[in-house]
Amino acid sequence: MSWVEAGKMHSQELEIEWVLLIKEAKQLELTKDEIRNYLRGNKSSEEKRKDFLRKAD
Repeated sequence: MSWVEAGKMHSQELEIEWVLLIKEAKQLELTKDEIRNYLRGNKSSEEKRKDFLRKAD
């Protein structure tokens, strides 16, 4: 598997993870603000790193 293929696979896995988290939040009948906070609390380490780098700029 090439690095590009591995990257695409990882990206797809992250998308699936986010979709599942959103579905779970909706099942819990959370408001939009609660869902945002819920998702922020469940970010992968890669997402946290990206946020940190954005804030550092």
